[in-house]
Amino acid sequence: MVFKAPREKMERCIAIAKSIIASKPQMPVLTNVLLESEKDRINVTATDLEVGIRTSFEATVDEQGSITINGSKFLGVILQLPHEEIQVEVDPNNDFKVRSLNSLVKAKFSLKGVPRENYPSLPVLEPSFSRFTIGQGTLKEMIKKTLFAISTETSRQYLNGVFFESIDGKLRMVSTDGRRLALIDRPCDISSSLAMRLIVPQKVLAELAHTLDDEGSVEIAFSDNQIFFSFGNATFVSNLIDGTFPNYNQVIPKKQEKMLRIGKDMFANALNRSSLLTDDRQNNQVRFDFSSNHAVVSVNNADAGSYRDELPVDYSGDPLEIAFNIKFLKDYLKEVSSQEIQLEMNTPLSPVSIRIDNDAEYVYVVMPMKVNA
Repeated sequence: MVFKAPREKMERCIAIAKSIIASKPQMPVLTNVLLESEKDRINVTATDLEVGIRTSFEATVDEQGSITINGSKFLGVILQLPHEEIQVEVDPNNDFKVRSLNSLVKAKFSLKGVPRENYPSLPVLEPSFSRFTIGQGTLKEMIKKTLFAISTETSRQYLNGVFFESIDGKLRMVSTDGRRLALIDRPCDISSSLAMRLIVPQKVLAELAHTLDDEGSVEIAFSDNQIFFSFGNATFVSNLIDGTFPNYNQVIPKKQEKMLRIGKDMFANALNRSSLLTDDRQNNQVRFDFSSNHAVVSVNNADAGSYRDELPVDYSGDPLEIAFNIKFLKDYLKEVSSQEIQLEMNTPLSPVSIRIDNDAEYVYVVMPMKVNA
């Protein structure tokens, strides 16, 4: 196997494939990526047996073949070579030789490859799978606005992913860890007759969020236990989580009597100041006292100190004292772009809906905390 390709194209594909590799793989060969040549390109495959990717880059192929090579080491070698063409040559002993075609660079690397026969095959996208399309930028936005709210508790695996559901020609994505919930709807090219209720694991969605572009579309194909995301020259495949997602509609409040509007940047800055004194020992609690035209933000930490600030707000309803885990608020604010944030509330311990002023189809629901004594 002999080929050459521009460093940038090679680097991008190997970096994407390497991101799939588990830190402690189930099999030694899974630290490798699979390279297979075609007429004018190199196909790259990586998997951890739960998530996989196929991608490719254009290349001049002088000799056909296939090999698996340690993904981290190969990427490290690529990054040490100039931004010009790189040549790879694999000899009969599976020695994987890499060098730059820049005549001024004399560096040569030789890595130990493993034959392709030892590498597991990825699942095949069958014609019978259900399919729909959505914009890459739209899917990336939806992932970022839900992924932070999933549970990391392995005992509740059905919460370790994002719920995908088809709703009246739209894709709905929902995530929750039992203390907060994020829900977003976006239009897509999906048949109103297509029934879809899937739990997609965190790992494949996190990788997609880093890989998707802002332009172009994604084809999503799925069966009862697998899902494929195909776009550009890449296809991600993942097992689905087997389980029943909770009835999220029961969590979202239908009517709330108290409403607060506050500038997003002002709110975020107050939380950043508050976080200097919050910690796990006091459950990362930040307290708010809301009244007609102002909000008092405070932190009382017996071990670290205290903080108090007063912010101008637009508030309607009876005065309210309420507390939150500050991390839950900051996670949300990182992912939204809006001049104002709207909090809809009832009582100090009932669910709070948070929305932004320019998006009626995205809601974040947070459970408050009992105010620390």
